[in-house]
Amino acid sequence: MPETPVARVDILPGKLWRLDVAGTRSVDTREIAGRMVKEPGQKVAKDEIVAVGGDYFERRIVRSPAGGSLVLLSRNLGFAYLREDVEVGDAPGPVTLDATKELGVSPSALARFKSPGVSAGVLVIKGQVLASRRAESGRRYIMVRSPFYGRITEVSRTGGTISLTPLFKSPNITAYLKGRVTRVAAGDGVEVEGAASIFSGVWGLGGEGYGTLHAVDGDLTPELDLPERSVVALSGTASYEGLLHARDAGVAGVVLGYLSSETVVRYAGSAKNMGITGDELVPFPVVLTEGFLPAPMRPETFAAFAECLGLTCSIKGTTHIRAGVIRPEVVISRE
Repeated sequence: MPETPVARVDILPGKLWRLDVAGTRSVDTREIAGRMVKEPGQKVAKDEIVAVGGDYFERRIVRSPAGGSLVLLSRNLGFAYLREDVEVGDAPGPVTLDATKELGVSPSALARFKSPGVSAGVLVIKGQVLASRRAESGRRYIMVRSPFYGRITEVSRTGGTISLTPLFKSPNITAYLKGRVTRVAAGDGVEVEGAASIFSGVWGLGGEGYGTLHAVDGDLTPELDLPERSVVALSGTASYEGLLHARDAGVAGVVLGYLSSETVVRYAGSAKNMGITGDELVPFPVVLTEGFLPAPMRPETFAAFAECLGLTCSIKGTTHIRAGVIRPEVVISRE
């Protein structure tokens, strides 16, 4: 089933560190391979020794600046490259950090003490410093850190708070599709096989969703009765209030004929780059079959949806309209 966990993500590839092995140990770049304690592909812990060298009685060592994996050794440049591991873990949900209270300053001072680049929409990793100031003693820093891997949703200068939403509510990855697992590629993914009808949209936003297919010949308005955990296909468009109504009803996804760009930006919560979508913090994915101009869903397309009422449906709004084109999709299981 779509909700069946098929994989687990405990860590994500983070910052790439460059370690000057040859320079630190004062050896020829061609000699660094023989001085390595760790080899590419091996895991290393923070502060663990990765290389040892030196002449006579002088011992020089290179330590890992973070926990991760050695990914490359450059014999020409004398560098070793380390990819830091970022823990995912279970996140409880959106949080608001009272940054200025933790720092002991007034809310209006947040702009002075927040880290460079900390603003709404920015991705942050677990443990990343969001704001800091030097303590009264001057010997240490008071720091506000991100509790998980997520996205900043708001930086309030009046309240002195930083709000974040986890990018992964759970480390488990679900199947997304209904079918049978026919192949497992270790460290890569799984192959799911099944009978289904696939519809490609012209544009969408939001990640993945799944539910029971429901169809309405008309627009999405606040007056509609919408089943919980359903993917709703509508022949027309939606108002912003209609989208909020669908959110409150617990809808898993919406397929529309068209949607105005103004409503898209309002629903996405920012001035959206419409060329690359998929990671928006929206209640459910939306797929458009026609586009942004007023044009209802083609009758034959809506008829195809109407014939599949009650079937398990998966929806993905991810869209890339540049190189490596990705179109949004709706997959209706026939099993």
